[in-house]
Amino acid sequence: MKKIGLLIAVETNAILTSNYQLLKEENVGNFKVYKYEIKGCEVIAIKSGMGQVYAAAATEILITHYQVEAIINFGVVGSLRDNLNLEMVCLVKGLVDYQFDVSEIDNVEPARHEEYSGIVIEPNKHLLDLASKLYPKLPKVICASGHRFVDGKEEKEKIASEFNCDIVEMESIGIQLVADMHNIPTLYIKGISDSFTGGAHQYSELRDTAASICFDVVSNLIDEL
Repeated sequence: MKKIGLLIAVETNAILTSNYQLLKEENVGNFKVYKYEIKGCEVIAIKSGMGQVYAAAATEILITHYQVEAIINFGVVGSLRDNLNLEMVCLVKGLVDYQFDVSEIDNVEPARHEEYSGIVIEPNKHLLDLASKLYPKLPKVICASGHRFVDGKEEKEKIASEFNCDIVEMESIGIQLVADMHNIPTLYIKGISDSFTGGAHQYSELRDTAASICFDVVSNLIDEL
């Protein structure tokens, strides 16, 4: 039986209210962990909390404590494009750590980690192709990942223009950097909870709905793994 890690920042209601039976709930440190069997796979879902640091720590737990074979992250994001509308689901083809900058001391451009060839860090191609084959109409996007909630059109325009990103959130780069250290494949499925011109008020209203739509996609993909 394959063992899949699901890393969820805060939107755990999407899986807890699903039709899948919760087999076990436990704590690892301050992290809540939920065990399921979904379509023949052992699924370990962990609630990381908001932010890259917590996401990175939760990723390490999934890999070293539970020995997962792949990690899927689903959750909600802000749109940086006026054609990515509320409750749309996106597949992430690349990640940018847009607030990371060591250009003053290393010979790299802002947002680039020296061990990578450019600022865009790619998740696993096989999993992305599998998801795209199953859901060919879902847009493939570049995700800006940082340390703060981005609220307002002006800042969203700046991130989109400077880093050529389509969505913005706070966890995925932390997941990817740790997963790459262990050669664990990753996949990111994101739902739009606040539009290009929206912000915190839309996020509060649509977070759970957008996350549930994402989880429907995730559960169907698990069947293909």
